[in-house]
This record gives sequence, structure tokens and C-alpha cells, in this order.
Amino acid sequence: MAVVKIDCPECGATLKPAKPLTPGKKVRCPKCDNVFVVPGAEDEEEQEAPARKAKTAAGKASRKPAPAEEPAPPPPAKAVEDEDEGGIYGVIQQPGEEKEEEDRKPKVEYAPDLSVKNPRGPATAAVAVPSNGILGFGALLALLSVGTLCVDLWPFLFTKWSSGVLPSEAKKKYEKEHRKSGSQERQSGRRQEQTSFVDEDQVMLELQRDPDKLAKWEDMVEDDRITRIIVACCCVAALIYFVVMAYAGVQLQNLESVRWSWTACIMAMICIAGFPLGAWGYLSNEDNSTFTAFGTFLLGVITGATFPFGLWSLFLLKKPAIVEAFTYEVE
Repeated sequence: MAVVKIDCPECGATLKPAKPLTPGKKVRCPKCDNVFVVPGAEDEEEQEAPARKAKTAAGKASRKPAPAEEPAPPPPAKAVEDEDEGGIYGVIQQPGEEKEEEDRKPKVEYAPDLSVKNPRGPATAAVAVPSNGILGFGALLALLSVGTLCVDLWPFLFTKWSSGVLPSEAKKKYEKEHRKSGSQERQSGRRQEQTSFVDEDQVMLELQRDPDKLAKWEDMVEDDRITRIIVACCCVAALIYFVVMAYAGVQLQNLESVRWSWTACIMAMICIAGFPLGAWGYLSNEDNSTFTAFGTFLLGVITGATFPFGLWSLFLLKKPAIVEAFTYEVE
């Protein structure tokens, strides 16, 4: 009689083979590796023994005993793997055993770790706008300083009298200070209206014939040269200042140096002085040159516009997360 379920005598596990097993076959328990014989063969032999004895007695009474036959040779022993006629089988686990088996398995966490490990990323994003503002205004103002320096030195290098003051301007200013009589002033005004082009060489000869006018022109030339030298020095100083500020802005943007970052903030905040300086430059040059007055005011406004970015960076550098990003080293 084929067996569908068997119990392991060693560990007590209930085995359920893929196909029924023949009693008397040897099987191996997949749980404890114990080899045992499938039960059921002895019980069948005990039940069939009385029937065989009765048949034997009836046969002896009816016929003579036949010569005894030689017993058949026993079949060759098979390996345990060959005796396992059930094929693939599994262990039937009890409800408690299944839970214990799951508890013994290692717990694996598959959820991704979304925590921020490198603080430089968020810190770089936080200082991107103010550092770009400091860097951009520093580079722009450095270029404007170079342009202003070139305009300031142009008369020294490319004019006939090495000055920005023309002889006609000196003559006009002298005549304005020393008013003529009404008839002479009207005649001079009519001559100026009729002449659209002023011959500066002719005016220079006229100034040389009048010592007072010549002295006025020389004074104006001297003042112009002193002013241009001062402006040139200021342009060079401004160029160095804004180049350093732009470099400090790069250090702040890359989170390379805390000291340079603080330098960028302070230098950008000092630029607020451009507003009053621009207003003073406009008012002082309004009467002499409208172009110079407007250019000076524009430079002051652009310089003062750097102040908000310096103040913004100053607040960011006080945050612990930003300070930590400067000292963080990538592993």
C-alpha cells in the first residue's frame, strides 16, 4: 500500500512526497538529513501471514508437496537516492514552526537612504545667488574702472595740448567772468552764432596775445591735469578693489575659504558708499560737463547695487550648515 504522508522519527517533521512511496523504501529527511525506512511493510506482512498459512494447509491436503524451489536472489541494494521513489518532496510545517522560521531569517531593509550625507550641495545652492551677484558686479565694475581710466588718460596721450581743456573753453570762461560792454557782447555773440566750427589754433593765438586769457587757460589746464591724475589713481585703486572682490566671490561660490567669503561680504557692503559718491560727482560736474556728471552718477548707482548681495551673504555665513560645508571633506 502506497504511503502519501510520513513522519520523520528523528525530528518529527511531516513529509509530503510528490508521488506516493512504497512501504519499506528508504528516504532521507530534508530537514535533518536522517535516513529511515517508510513504515507499512511489516503490518501488511502480519495481516497476510494467516491467509497464506490457510492456503498452504489447503494446498497440502489436496496435492502432494512440490519440490522446494530455490529462493530468488535478493535484488541489488540501491542507493538511498534511488530508493526515494517519491521524487521531490517538502516538509509540512506547523503554523508555529513557519513563524519561527521567518523570525530566524535576517531582516533586509530595502528602503533607500534619503538622508543628506554631503552638506556642500545644499550650501552651494544656498550661496549661489549672492555669490554670483558679488562676482558679477565685481567683474563689471572692474571693466568700468578700466574704461574710465582709458577715457581719463585719453587727453594726455592723444590731444595736441595734452589736456582736456580746449583754448575755446578757456576763452569762453574768461569772457564770462569779465563781462564786456553791451555792444561788444552782442557782436561777439553774433560772431559765435555765425561760426559753427571753432578753430582752436586761431583761438590759441588769440590767447597768447592776451596775457590774462593765457593765464586763465594755463590755470584751467593745470586743474584739469591734477583732476585727471586723481581720477586715474582712483580708477586703479577701484580696479584692484573690484578684482579682489570678484576673486573673493569665487571663493564664496565654491565654499573654498571662510576668510575670503567674509572678505567678499564686507567689500560688497562697503560698495554702498557709491550712492553718495555718485550724487556728489553728478552735482560737481553738472555745470561743466553733462556727460561726465551722468557717467559719474551711473557708476555710483552700479557700485551701490552690490550692497544687497553682500548683506545676503553675511546672513548665510552665520548659519551652522554653511559653516560646516566649508570644513567638510569628501571621503
